[in-house]
This record gives sequence, C-alpha cells and structure tokens, in this order.
Amino acid sequence: DISSSMDTSVSFTAPPGSRSRSGSRMDAVRSEIQQILTSRLSHRQQFSIIVFNGRATEWSHGLAQATPANLAAAVHFLHACTPNGSTSIASALRLALAIPQIQAIYLISDGEDSLVDVREVAAIASAVAKKGRRTHGEVSSSIQCHTTAFCAPLVGQKLLRAIAEATGGTFAAFESVPEEDQEDQGDQFN
Repeated sequence: DISSSMDTSVSFTAPPGSRSRSGSRMDAVRSEIQQILTSRLSHRQQFSIIVFNGRATEWSHGLAQATPANLAAAVHFLHACTPNGSTSIASALRLALAIPQIQAIYLISDGEDSLVDVREVAAIASAVAKKGRRTHGEVSSSIQCHTTAFCAPLVGQKLLRAIAEATGGTFAAFESVPEEDQEDQGDQFN
C-alpha cells in the first residue's frame, strides 16, 4: 500500500528542462504519476495521492482501493491541481506518515523546499524510517521513502537523497538543472 506525494509549488510552472518535452514540470509529473497509477497498480493494491506546496492535501483521506473508478478520480484530482505557493516537503511526509497501513512513500519534487528546516525534515525522515508497518498483526520492516528529484538543482537533489537514505528508500534524478543555471545555495545537507 503506497502513498505518492507530488510537489505542486510555483516552481512547477517552469518548463521541464528537456527540449523533447513541452508544457510545464507539472504536466510532465502528472503524466508520470498517471502512467504509474494506470499501469502498475493492481486492483488488490491500495494507494493515496498527496499534493503539496506550502501545505499538504490528501486526495482520498487514507488509502483507496485501486479500482478503475478510484484511479480515474485520482487522475482527475491530479489534473485539477495547479502549481502555486511555496514548498513544504515536511508537510507531505507528515501527512503520508499519518496514513494507517502505509508501506511505502513515493515523493516527487524539485527539492527546492522554501520552508525547509533541515532538522525538521531529518526528524520526520527518521520517524518514517522507524515507523513499522503491520502485517497480519505483527510489526514488520520500516516504511521506505523513495524520492525522485525532477528538474532539481544540486541542493534539492541532496535533500531528496538524504530523505531516501535515511529511510532506506531509493533516489532517482530526472531532468537535472545544469550547474551553470543554479544559484549558490551552500551545502547545508552534508
């Protein structure tokens, strides 16, 4: 049972970075999540969608069965989201962590967390890693947070990599921002 969290901050109005793509970063991420929902989830699985900018909002208020109707409703919800506001990755992690029976979190962001408090994100990532999931009444392994950096500068990639590593999840980067186009934001995540 999974939660997919998608950044909907104003930075996602920008083009995706690849000349092969048109539209905004949000269009590209919506398309990727729609593909995952419609082609990789079986009807036996449950899922949740969280969108976040300055605050996090959950589509289904808990896990929903991956029925054709729920998948269509989730896709509609994603297409209704418009990029605005700042970014708070911590709010998305807190909301995902509160979902009962969650087994994995998939977080997609550019990592440009304008509300970042490194200690708070580290504490939440640690809580995600420590929260065991229940399987047949017994607590089993911790929840992993798999992160994807989409059009992310190095500082954003470092934050998302740190979250994945702290929880035993995986990290991937797509459409990275070239170094010459990045502002010097220091190295606050190492």
